[in-house]
Amino acid sequence: DKNYVTLGCGGTLTVEFIDNVLIDGPGNDLYVYEIGPDVEPTQVEISIDGKNWIRVGSVRGSTASLDIGKFVSPLDEFRFVRLTDLRTACGAGYPGADIDAVGAISSRRN
Repeated sequence: DKNYVTLGCGGTLTVEFIDNVLIDGPGNDLYVYEIGPDVEPTQVEISIDGKNWIRVGSVRGSTASLDIGKFVSPLDEFRFVRLTDLRTACGAGYPGADIDAVGAISSRRN
């Protein structure tokens, strides 16, 4: 499967939702799907405009989820997610988190 992105050691990936927006809902709002033999943690930030970022925590690799509620206002709508590899597997064959998908589970159609 070649439909994933390897961030590289300390690398970043920014994704934009084009037909929906991430919102705060009940429970976990955002899922990050990391694949590969190494479990590599990733910092997660969200943004309304792609310029101003809010750090909402980090995920430990594999399939992980976050609740953005304590970082945002209830009416905020986010179009962008930025993932940054936290440099734990820089010597591996494919260094950095291998991101297969990012999902806005709590979302609203745009």
